[in-house]
Amino acid sequence: MVDYKYLNNYPIFRSLTDEELKQVHSITRFKSFDKGMKIFEEGEEGEEMYVLLDGEIEITKPLTLLNNQAGNVNRDNMALIRLKTEDHACVGEMALFGDDDVRSATITAQRSSKFGVIRNVFRDARFFSSSAGRR
Repeated sequence: MVDYKYLNNYPIFRSLTDEELKQVHSITRFKSFDKGMKIFEEGEEGEEMYVLLDGEIEITKPLTLLNNQAGNVNRDNMALIRLKTEDHACVGEMALFGDDDVRSATITAQRSSKFGVIRNVFRDARFFSSSAGRR
């Protein structure tokens, strides 16, 4: 079993108390993706945040590019960034914290990757009721 303290490595969780980290960990499920698998795609509805525990991912977004020589317009997915285990990355958090639950980018595993998957915890006001008013 994984100890909940791994969450302290991720900036998004650093302000949480040990009790809150335990609560987050208790609702986290673990999921693996093979190289080349899409974690999610831009435009999909999402209710989960993915905490990269081990692996490497690439974040891509379609960009419209004009080829000046031929006058052609291309709409290709362009890599914005690659993130590795040591980056302590979380992706998909905008679907939990924002007003819009539509994914804003596509995330693809660049090698076998493991995630902690957290579903809708931050939309539940009861989740942080023990610390309400402290921050």
